Amino acid sequence: MDETDEQKARAAAATVGIDLPEACVPGVIDNLALLAAHAALLDRFLAEHPDL
Repeated sequence: MDETDEQKARAAAATVGIDLPEACVPGVIDNLALLAAHAALLDRFLAEHPDL
């Protein structure tokens, strides 16, 4: 687990007021990566379809 990824996970949890248990950090890291991939996909789609 990358320290930067852990910091991002903890920061995301703190943003919504959650104290992130150590055991949950890997799952949060994975979910943040999945959300980032979906956001990138949507960005590409919307760039290709500016009429939407």
